[in-house]
Amino acid sequence: MFDDLMPKHSTAGEAGQGSSPARIKAWAIQHWQLPQDTALLVSELRCGEAGCADVETVIAVLSGAAKGKKVKLNKALSEVCEADIQAIAQGKC
Repeated sequence: MFDDLMPKHSTAGEAGQGSSPARIKAWAIQHWQLPQDTALLVSELRCGEAGCADVETVIAVLSGAAKGKKVKLNKALSEVCEADIQAIAQGKC
């Protein structure tokens, strides 16, 4: 009914596909060694303040032992890649 209002996304495995919140959550659970039932929030935020990145992706852990951990990446959600999540796990970010 509302299909025409929903953004069109490429299917998994297609070239040029951007990241999705679900994919980023799966990477975080895997690379940060979190339990599968960990609640994560992945969101893209825009900032209009001076000195602030135009857009950033925020990943917040909402449950479990890592509750309260929050990471900001200065890129759009669609540009976040698995290597970004791995770098956070390795303390490179």
